[in-house]
Amino acid sequence: MKIIISEEQLRLIIESESEGKLMHIPTEILQDKESFDRVFNLYKDNKEKKNYIGIKVIGDINLSGRYGMGFGSNMVGFCKELIEVDGELRVVDNYIVSFPKLKRVDGDMKLSMTEVYELPELIYVGRDLYLINSPLSKTTTEEELRNKIEVKGEIYLWN
Repeated sequence: MKIIISEEQLRLIIESESEGKLMHIPTEILQDKESFDRVFNLYKDNKEKKNYIGIKVIGDINLSGRYGMGFGSNMVGFCKELIEVDGELRVVDNYIVSFPKLKRVDGDMKLSMTEVYELPELIYVGRDLYLINSPLSKTTTEEELRNKIEVKGEIYLWN
């Protein structure tokens, strides 16, 4: 049996395959620095081979130094590759971190007391957005954020 497709259909198939996919990481395996380093190294080693364009975390993730994992070079790289969080994202404690690819957080997003200056790709937060005492809280308003990001809950910008 032969399947006949048009050139347009073939182009769409090729484009969809070249767009890449997300590496899904359940938070249960991100319990300490060693497991975190192993998972991120696996992502880096397979990024091109498996056509990964970024990371999706399944569950809540706490990247705060005091409450969770500290920031090493793999942690900074992980944050730069993070695209989606299927849960809460918490980063608290003055760390220099950026999320240039992050598009979606389904729960609360807590970036209080961080050095986050921008969230260029973020389009959705499923609950509250906390930017207390961050550069963003000083340079933007709630209205500006809501015009760019669909936030289902409250936005906290206290200084």
